[in-house]
Amino acid sequence: MAQELPTGTVTFLFTDIEGSTSLLHELGPERYAEALAEHRLVFKNAIENWGGIVVDAQGDAFFVAFATATAAVRAAADAQRALAETEIRARMGLHSGEAIVAETGYVGADVHRGARICAAAHGAQVLLSHATRELVEDVLPDELGLRDLDEHRLKDLTRPQRLHQLLMAGLPADFPPLRTLEQRPTNLPVQPAPLIGRERELREARELLAGTRLLTLTGAGGTGKTRLAIQLAADVLDDYDDGAFFVDLADVADPALVVPTVAQVLGVKERGGLEVGEAVADYLRRRGGPRGQPLDGRRSRGEAARDQPDAASALGRAGVSRSAASDRRRGRALRRAGPCCPPGLRARRRPKCRRSDLRTLGCAAACR
Repeated sequence: MAQELPTGTVTFLFTDIEGSTSLLHELGPERYAEALAEHRLVFKNAIENWGGIVVDAQGDAFFVAFATATAAVRAAADAQRALAETEIRARMGLHSGEAIVAETGYVGADVHRGARICAAAHGAQVLLSHATRELVEDVLPDELGLRDLDEHRLKDLTRPQRLHQLLMAGLPADFPPLRTLEQRPTNLPVQPAPLIGRERELREARELLAGTRLLTLTGAGGTGKTRLAIQLAADVLDDYDDGAFFVDLADVADPALVVPTVAQVLGVKERGGLEVGEAVADYLRRRGGPRGQPLDGRRSRGEAARDQPDAASALGRAGVSRSAASDRRRGRALRRAGPCCPPGLRARRRPKCRRSDLRTLGCAAACR
């Protein structure tokens, strides 16, 4: 890299433009290109004035490192003041932690946390982690302040993080609720650490999920299918108005208990003479909009679909499942799982299988 990256305790600043796609349609390609160029110039000036180093810049997003938290906060404030005079509204997130420098730049959980904090913000809003707040709260100038926003679960699924908003004199201070897991119904479990190094798999799985009602992740035991499925559900949560729920079927040996387990997680009870499977199907059908359900189990799902038509109907509306069966068992289960995902069959990606081949099926699997 052209500049030496700061080491030790570093403050990471992430930023991107809110609603860039809609803004492109609103302004048109030419005006949008001009606005984007102005945004980059504004941000570049603010970074350079406070000694920041651009680690990565892709499209309308920046990842910048600062040797001090104060410099990072001042740069973010200056950039927001300048952007307030433009058509661009950028969200920003700041987090301070121990820097781990690799050949390609910074790596580690603190980098991912900074990106997740940025993703929780709205346009023109600056969010700080509690670690950053502790470094700057006693040295901020009078025109800057901090507002405690309480604890929130970020989409990295780790324990709740206390977040703070930077208050800047003359700029908006009130925003909608943060874009965190609390804004949709969910029971996605807390994870001990962020998911690192699976960006490609997450991107491909998200693309596949957009075109199917049921996506199955397959692979050998211990390869992280469950963790990947749960993270995928968190990443797409904003797209599912009725939320995303984790249904743990790993210990469900009796196929007859699959649908009741799903019903228990969703809070669905037998009513009006409906059997539990019919009640689950009716519950999902009445919501109309998409709903995601990572289902974690083995053969029980396929056998439930074979033996119980109502199970097939209910599971066909689930968003993500995963399978840990052996290749031989998976082959049988895949053939039997057709009713779960009409109109096609589940597919297991093989080395020579193109993504376009998977897209032609009603649902598809992405595995390593």
